[in-house]
Amino acid sequence: MPFQFNDDSGRIVQIAELYATMQQAKTSSGSLVDRVYIKDGSGWPTLGEMIDMDQRVLVFVYNGQEKCTQVTCPPGVYDWFDVAAETDFQHESAAEISNDAVEACRITRGGSGSQDFFGINLFLQSPMQNASAVLNEKTFVEEHVKICSQLASLEPSLILIDFWGQGDVMEYVQEHNAAL
Repeated sequence: MPFQFNDDSGRIVQIAELYATMQQAKTSSGSLVDRVYIKDGSGWPTLGEMIDMDQRVLVFVYNGQEKCTQVTCPPGVYDWFDVAAETDFQHESAAEISNDAVEACRITRGGSGSQDFFGINLFLQSPMQNASAVLNEKTFVEEHVKICSQLASLEPSLILIDFWGQGDVMEYVQEHNAAL
């Protein structure tokens, strides 16, 4: 769960505030915090291993006033761009993405760290539902992910989209994950 802290409203969201909210969110076995995986120094587990441990939530933060290098982050909260790389996210139209997939797949954020995770941004800078109907189609997503994966030599950890109910992107993600 990558949490983007936008400060557009003038209110500064603090990591401790997010964590407190997660502590209040109840699950069948306690709070959401009880399901957060805390890295032990070795590599990241697979999702199957996390499910077996009943710690199936990873929490990342970015774009806020605070970074885990500046404040002591609660256990299990990590800076997204310290471990992840992402493709470009500043697209004005679906045509811009489809006409120049190489540019759209260019890694523009993160990438200087270990690149344990790879996020493929497949949305417009200003969300538009009609564009998502095109961008979220299984065949489009499949081809775009293939191009981005080849260019980055990384498999995606996340495909970041707008309007997840548009198109059949969820079908693609299910099939992709099952093939791993």
